[in-house]
Amino acid sequence: MNQKLNKDSILILIVEDEPNNLFLMKKLLCFEGVDKDHILSCDKDPIDLLLNIDKNIDLIFLDIHLPKKDGYEILKELKSNDKTKNSIVIALTASVMNQDIEKAKEAGFDGFIGKPIDGRHFSQTFSKILNGESIWSISG
Repeated sequence: MNQKLNKDSILILIVEDEPNNLFLMKKLLCFEGVDKDHILSCDKDPIDLLLNIDKNIDLIFLDIHLPKKDGYEILKELKSNDKTKNSIVIALTASVMNQDIEKAKEAGFDGFIGKPIDGRHFSQTFSKILNGESIWSISG
């Protein structure tokens, strides 16, 4: 990964279709000091959302299991979009077997957080992301 991020100016997109997971991610990020106005979210393919913003996204938390299009398909689109091609994209999934982690790496994700997201470890995980460190963990 190696790209360092500043939590005071970071723009984050969460792509998550499960309302409780989305709520938790937003709360955890705000608890880490991210301004709530710097957190965007959607529950499906984010391409329409990206058309309506004028800034580049720094960090994307992308659920793998989404309706209609899965996270792997969306990742390909994000990597070819000018607003997200340089974004750090972290996979979010309840599929946490070793082969799932390897598949995410091979697909081009920059990291992996297993669900359910563990709020006790999220601060450490988020710090690693901000510092450009790789995260390939079954617990967030």
